[in-house]
Amino acid sequence: MRTFISEQLNKNDNLLRHSLFILVAAFIVNILNYAFQLYMGRVLGPIDYGVLGVLFSLFYVLNTPANTINTVITKFSSEYRAKEEYNKIRYLLTKSFKLIGIYGSVFLIAYVLLSKYIASFLNIDNVFPVILIGVMIFLSFLSPITSGLLMGLQKFGWYNANSLIHTGLKLGLGILLVSLGFGVAGAIISVNISILLVILLPLVPLAFLFKYQNDIKKLNIFKYSLVILFGSAALMFIVNIDVILVKHFFSSLEAGYYVAASTLAKITWFASSALLMVMFPKISDRHNKNLDSSSILKNTLFYTFLISFMVVLVYFIAPTFVSGLLYGKEYKIAGLIGYFSVGLGFFALNNVLMLYNFGVNKIKFVYLIVFFAILETVLISLFHSTLLEVIKTVSVVNILLFFSLILYTKKELGVRNGIT
Repeated sequence: MRTFISEQLNKNDNLLRHSLFILVAAFIVNILNYAFQLYMGRVLGPIDYGVLGVLFSLFYVLNTPANTINTVITKFSSEYRAKEEYNKIRYLLTKSFKLIGIYGSVFLIAYVLLSKYIASFLNIDNVFPVILIGVMIFLSFLSPITSGLLMGLQKFGWYNANSLIHTGLKLGLGILLVSLGFGVAGAIISVNISILLVILLPLVPLAFLFKYQNDIKKLNIFKYSLVILFGSAALMFIVNIDVILVKHFFSSLEAGYYVAASTLAKITWFASSALLMVMFPKISDRHNKNLDSSSILKNTLFYTFLISFMVVLVYFIAPTFVSGLLYGKEYKIAGLIGYFSVGLGFFALNNVLMLYNFGVNKIKFVYLIVFFAILETVLISLFHSTLLEVIKTVSVVNILLFFSLILYTKKELGVRNGIT
């Protein structure tokens, strides 16, 4: 194992060598995001933090179209950039804002009308933070348009600056508003303001697109977008539905514990997301040029596994120290975070495999993700006697999905009769 790791690290690895800047920036962004979560966890306390956590999980599930928009725009702008078809990129920018603005507004109206019922299901007394999440989802439908173009055009410097400003502003405003007594609503408002800024700021480096003629009538990207929507929705469902169901089935205090454990376990996912930001446009670009991209996949899987392994190791060796240091003694989660990190480590690997297959236009695997999303929901609904039982269900589902995706991607990974 030691020799294998040394060989991998010493290889001429373009994924890391060409991506150091974005990896460092993404690392800082993740630190700021976790500082936001840890501050909220300590200041709000387990009960209110449980409310904030479940609302963020609801956001991640309902915000799946935004993930789809980001993936689609990154892929196609990367493809058009390779062919120097900048007029198509301009069309993609203007048409996306128009259509998503209209559909997003319809969604927001419907969401506000249903907000009272959503609050009731989640056992939340105050409907105002629930409505604020709807506004956040609407804004998040628009933000991937500009950020996706920055990634597709490989303007990584601007993308990094945008991300750093977003997370820095979110943290600063969040601390200010919560300290002024706005509670959960204040935390969500800080996110909304920061998202609005990241919608507008990228228009500066993208202004050059408007010198190209907007002579495109239609782009055939609907089928691809729909497939990504279902796949991304199912995967986000897998990693967030557990929090929503725990808030429904358990007490507010236990839900707060679960949210804290989930946040710590998701370090593996957030940390590896920096690699995915670089991997996806590069794979899409190479696939469009009929070049092999399997080495990028293997390296991304390797580094994601390395990150996950280190997190799992720390959480099993010193769970009490980690949970006490980051959230305080008020959160009884030491017995949860180790098992949780195993499941989320496999989820991070699943995310790599999903985005790779999207990048090379392989889409049938989406049925696998949908199946396991349904399976997880059914199992948690039936078996939820303890928080640990829910966590083990999440972990088993992600492990089974991982091996299913490995078999689906066996050609690129060199799998023949078994996993090699």
